Amino acid sequence: MFELDRLMRVIKRGRPIRRGSTRLLRLIQQQPMITSTQCAEALDIRVSSINERVLRLVEKGLVKREALKSDRRRNGLMITKLGEDALLSLQHERDHFNDKINEILTEDERSQLSILLRKLSDGLECR
Repeated sequence: MFELDRLMRVIKRGRPIRRGSTRLLRLIQQQPMITSTQCAEALDIRVSSINERVLRLVEKGLVKREALKSDRRRNGLMITKLGEDALLSLQHERDHFNDKINEILTEDERSQLSILLRKLSDGLECR
């Protein structure tokens, strides 16, 4: 299983944000002025965990907080230009990765890999 561990390190190398934060950033992009509580519900994550991720995204300049017009005591979340650029960069990276896989593996090998990865995912989710 060293090969799988090595592959995951190669994939993660140089990523500006982690997968969970990417999902949060996409949600904020799709629903401007969403609250942390709404994010937690949508992603099925504790509010405290969302708040930690939001803090990191704010510190990196990817997200900003703005007071809601309906209730100035509460904040909504907005993606920044830098956040938009980060998502676009991640999409380009994903497309490039998929292109590389298509270059390296034949169609039959990609099919076999897909079946094996699905089997692994299903088996690991059951635990």
